[in-house]
Amino acid sequence: MARPKKTEASVAIEKRLREMEKDKPKVYNIMDDGKFGQEITGQRFTQCATCGVEFEQNIAWDYHRYSTWKTCPSCRSKLSRRSFQAQKAKESGSTYAIPYEPLEWQKEAYEEFKKHRFQVLACGVRAG
Repeated sequence: MARPKKTEASVAIEKRLREMEKDKPKVYNIMDDGKFGQEITGQRFTQCATCGVEFEQNIAWDYHRYSTWKTCPSCRSKLSRRSFQAQKAKESGSTYAIPYEPLEWQKEAYEEFKKHRFQVLACGVRAG
């Protein structure tokens, strides 16, 4: 079978590709740790323990394995934000615990509030 003849356009394209190949910078692996080509271990996708969404794990290149997070990035962000705010409130001392024991008639009113959506108490001076 005869070879198809090259057109001027295809020759020009091949020539340009060879020139581009010469100009291409050389790439060196400066992080060669002797594990190049080693298979990455662990699970690539995991289901979040908090919200149940499947997410992709990060790769720890130092160990050639996937990370072992139990929660997705958005849940980790929410959890860290909550713990930071709780720690900040604890350090600032802006939260106070006031000892409170409701009176007998207040306990009865609270029980009624659970049964009815709307309730009005006419207590006058007794309520304190």
